[in-house]
Amino acid sequence: MVISICNQKPEFSPQFMRQRWFNADAGDGSATFERLATQCSYGKWQFSPADNIIVPVNVSIPCNSTTGPLGAWSASTCRDVDRLGWAAAADDWVRKNTDINPDDFVHRFLLLPTQTANCNPAIAALAMQVGLGAVEGDAGRLSVL
Repeated sequence: MVISICNQKPEFSPQFMRQRWFNADAGDGSATFERLATQCSYGKWQFSPADNIIVPVNVSIPCNSTTGPLGAWSASTCRDVDRLGWAAAADDWVRKNTDINPDDFVHRFLLLPTQTANCNPAIAALAMQVGLGAVEGDAGRLSVL
């Protein structure tokens, strides 16, 4: 999900992400997650675009909320409660504004504007702990939660 948080918009779009995620959208053999998964698994893991989606619109979440999985959260701080709150708010937005049910997917990626709550180093550390990472492209570095 490409996330706008507290009116801060990311420097990339869902289409930009599709071009880095799926071979069919990349065109000329550019690096994609689909290609990487196939190469790294020596063809044993087939990453199917039919089973993976990029939410086709920017997901917009507020600056803060009094409700979240761990309680009140804010876009101006980078605590666990905040990051989990952003994820829950994004899931809620998708449920209300699209025909996509986030619960149908085991894993969800939140692609946030650069320096959200000045916590990109913390997000990068969290991503390394759970085996995620960052994506780089023409529009700059993308934070992945």
